[in-house]
Amino acid sequence: MSLFATRALPRRTPALLPVLIVSLALSGCAGLGTPPASALKLARMNPMEADPGAIRFAVATPSFLRLREGDVTVTVRYDTGDPKTSFLEQYKPIITDETASAPGLPAHAGGSRLVVVRFDKADSEAFRAVQARVKAYKAAGGEGKGSLTVGATGCRTAPVPAGPIRMSAWLRTEADEPYFALMRDVDMRRTLKKAGADAGLIPPC
Repeated sequence: MSLFATRALPRRTPALLPVLIVSLALSGCAGLGTPPASALKLARMNPMEADPGAIRFAVATPSFLRLREGDVTVTVRYDTGDPKTSFLEQYKPIITDETASAPGLPAHAGGSRLVVVRFDKADSEAFRAVQARVKAYKAAGGEGKGSLTVGATGCRTAPVPAGPIRMSAWLRTEADEPYFALMRDVDMRRTLKKAGADAGLIPPC
């Protein structure tokens, strides 16, 4: 039996399952389109130490794409090399009404949609419980590596135009620090194509 149980997420009906828009792995490594200035911050980031209540993710999409409540999934993994003590947890951050002019975020969306999401109280408490268990496991001599992956799906409010689909994403892990860019103006059409998906199949909202 695993040290930590996996939390099941509600399933969408197949007819509403949207096309993947973006997935970011935050495990101390720079990813797709990560600015050099952000690489050091990612290298220092430890998901098992961050305050869940302060974590914020911001995503900027073209104006024809929309992220809805429940479209963002955060997956937290802790790999010990042993399935008996490794675990995976998943959460559904909620869209906030926080201002888009927060430090580190663009002052003007410039025709894009900018969405900020956070953990609700229940998920923050669940995340803290996981962190406490990991600390106890390590204190007992166990070793492992934590990672945090952000996945987003969505729908379109207009036909998908030809050309690049530019997207950007930011992260904040502490309440008193500015957001920093995880990726800037990455062409998700190209990314989806490499994954064998067609951006033209993004469903209408």
